[in-house]
Parts: sequence; C-alpha cells; structure tokens
Amino acid sequence: MDAVDDYLTVEQYRKKVGFSSRQPIYRAVRKGRLPSKRFGITIMIPKNAVLTDNRITTGKYIGIRQWVDRQISNVEMLDDIYEKKKGISTSRKKNRDPYSDE
Repeated sequence: MDAVDDYLTVEQYRKKVGFSSRQPIYRAVRKGRLPSKRFGITIMIPKNAVLTDNRITTGKYIGIRQWVDRQISNVEMLDDIYEKKKGISTSRKKNRDPYSDE
C-alpha cells in the first residue's frame, strides 16, 4: 500500500509549484494531466508528480491559422473572379474576421 507520506495535498502541491490558486491543479487532475490518488475524500498528489503540458507545439497543426487564412483568401479570390465573370455579387461578407463568433 502507498504511504501517505509519499503524497502531497492539493494545497501543499499548489505551494510547491507556485500556483496562486488550487483550481488549475484540480482541473489537471480531472483531465488526467496530473497523477493523483484519493484517500477518503482528499485528493493526494505524488511528491514527484509533474504537471504535463498537452498543448501541440510541433507537428502538422503548427501554422494552421495561416493555412486557414490562405484558404479563406483563396475562396474570396474565386468569388471576385466569379463576380467579374458573371457581373453579379455573391453573398459572402468581405473583410470579415474568420475567428470571430459573429
């Protein structure tokens, strides 16, 4: 059985890593980014536990925003060509921010 001395409470771990709040630690435990065990109702974290960062920093998703911008630009360019050829206006909004929630 694991000894309780090998574990820290969430508050002790918070102070050890220098967080100002316990909420990010609870969130990391909930999402599985921080190993933990329950002793009764108390969440305990191993003393040597390291919070993992699962953000994508390399690979095929780097530069995805630039790729999306180029795709939108290409669609707008095709709209312009279509409008000139047919002499009509398309219903797409020009100069809109593709990342806004409008």
